Amino acid sequence: MIINRLGNSIRMGQIPKSRAGGMPVQNRTALIQRPKRFITVLIPLLFTVAVLAESSHNPSTGFAASGAPDKDSARIRSIVLHGNRHTDSDIIFHLVKIESGDVYDSSTVAEAQRRLRDINLFAKAHIFPTFKPEGVDLHVILVESPRLVLSSIGAEFVLGRYGLERYEDDVWLRAGFGLQDRNFRGRLERLHLRLGFFRDRYVKITWSKAFIGTPYFLALGAGMSRRPDLHVPMNRFSAYQTSTLGRRLGRRSKVYVTFIPHYGSRTPTDVKAEEILTLRDSLLFRMVNENEETFKELQFLIGWSTSFGQAGQYDPSQGIGLGVTTRTNALMPRDGTHSYFQLDTDSRFFHRGFTDGTKFAYRVSTAMRLDTAGLYDGLYAGGQGGPRGWGDGTLGVGAAYPANNRVLFAAEYRFPLLRTSSIPLDQFARFHEGLRGFHYRFDGAIFVDAAYLWHRLEEPMHGDGEYGFGLGVGLRVMAPTLKRSGCLDFGWSIGPGPRWKRIKEEANNEAARARRYAEQTDSGHQKFSNKIWASYLAASPYLPSLHLYLDLPF
Repeated sequence: MIINRLGNSIRMGQIPKSRAGGMPVQNRTALIQRPKRFITVLIPLLFTVAVLAESSHNPSTGFAASGAPDKDSARIRSIVLHGNRHTDSDIIFHLVKIESGDVYDSSTVAEAQRRLRDINLFAKAHIFPTFKPEGVDLHVILVESPRLVLSSIGAEFVLGRYGLERYEDDVWLRAGFGLQDRNFRGRLERLHLRLGFFRDRYVKITWSKAFIGTPYFLALGAGMSRRPDLHVPMNRFSAYQTSTLGRRLGRRSKVYVTFIPHYGSRTPTDVKAEEILTLRDSLLFRMVNENEETFKELQFLIGWSTSFGQAGQYDPSQGIGLGVTTRTNALMPRDGTHSYFQLDTDSRFFHRGFTDGTKFAYRVSTAMRLDTAGLYDGLYAGGQGGPRGWGDGTLGVGAAYPANNRVLFAAEYRFPLLRTSSIPLDQFARFHEGLRGFHYRFDGAIFVDAAYLWHRLEEPMHGDGEYGFGLGVGLRVMAPTLKRSGCLDFGWSIGPGPRWKRIKEEANNEAARARRYAEQTDSGHQKFSNKIWASYLAASPYLPSLHLYLDLPF
């Protein structure tokens, strides 16, 4: 509102009435107010131009009205680490890939945070910026996961080793466990130790390391084992070393090459010649009655694996995982003759179930060989590797010839059952942050497995193959905050199981006939004894089996 000299109030934009013989009052007032108004606008404008000019001359000292640096032009003053008790600081700085003096960029900070989480060493990894007039301080907040974890644990009771009637009722116990240091020396290295006891004694150790600053990694391993053979009256001793060099391709894929020099020996058991004659051909008879045999072999592997979506994460609900490995022992075959080329594939699929919280999981794995690998490198199936419901290695024994090809299929429908409330373990949270909100989740599973094994790749339906199905239910005890679980599966075998009583009668009644064939040509004896072997060592009876293991089966 403007007050004119006459004391009359008028609104802006209104033209007052003019007096007779003189200039209107509004025009005279505008002449007086116009210079003042111009100066009032000019002073802030000049100040703004001066500030912008100074900021463009030295962008690192640009400040907002509040005194904090502009986020788009501020420079990082320091990077402070919190919570890395075991991991070397140099490793974390290398993963962050941000240095003091760099211009702050929120997308760069988010990418650094993602890299810290992808190495799976930290339960939590966050990067918080603090803006100050002097610059930006980045605080890297880390909560390390436990270094030492159980990688495997289990035991099983086994009946009837060596494939001989005299061991049919003997109970043999096998047990073992694995322990892994996931952050060995605090430098992105892993050390894995596995031990076996009782009838299957072994020790295996593996060390792996990622080359800092490159996508390459190295793994070295060695192991020894001594165990009875699953299917023939021989004891086995093995010693091997593995060397792997690989390269990561992006976030989810990798390629690698592996060399495995292998030394082994076979020692015959104290079986009678009559027992061997009723079970196997003259070749096996000669092997069992010879002295200890040693061999050397060199395997060469090339592999590739990748995952999409959440296939590689704990308890995945969606995604795909793929892996392909080729291997050969052509450089140094085991006995100089049985060289082979083998292709292994592994595919895993996950997707949502019928309702929220449920999911489907599938796995298909294959092993195909262009040539036969011989009696002692035959393929078998059963146990935790599938199909569940069958004993370890029971499928593949009943075939007339050692299996060189195998297809395994497994499918599960997983559904939630119960979730417990949080258990107060705050006093242990300083060891692992996941214990602060620790709780259990119980999931159920219905599964169906299948396997088919055969001898010659080009003749899958020739009649020398063997198949079996597994059907059952399972329980998954989940610890989501620790990203671990335990599984209990109860399965039944479905398929052409052995007719033990009838087979024993056949073997006893035909023992004399087998000895007569032995006196004839080797070819005639071999043909007959293969038939007896295939019948006697067919799949196990229709008895349920129990499988207990760490983590999800796939």
